[in-house]
Amino acid sequence: MEGWLLNWTGFVLLNTHTEIDGLSYESGPEWISKMFETWEKNSDKGIERKKEIEGERNTITYKLDPEETRALKEWQKHIKAIYGVYGDYIYTFESGDGIGTIKKVWSKLANTELDLTNVKKW
Repeated sequence: MEGWLLNWTGFVLLNTHTEIDGLSYESGPEWISKMFETWEKNSDKGIERKKEIEGERNTITYKLDPEETRALKEWQKHIKAIYGVYGDYIYTFESGDGIGTIKKVWSKLANTELDLTNVKKW
């Protein structure tokens, strides 16, 4: 048995009396899920395991140049002027046939897209 699993099992056994957000041990899977979140945030082994899992993920970073940043901020300013809030955005970065990166931003609030791609810079 892996060290984290043994630690998690012990954590549950020690805390079967604990009530979380109105849930008790008798609540079943919901309580176990809340208890697992608590364990991950508060125990050394839980924090260690979470970092391990996050470390296994690939991180890809895309940066906007000053011109793209200005265009994005201006667009967001217009959205806020119309709707009163900025809203949520979905950023997409696609391979431009392996030559450059296609950069687009979708506003969920305005239901519109801003294409920041500048093919001339490829």
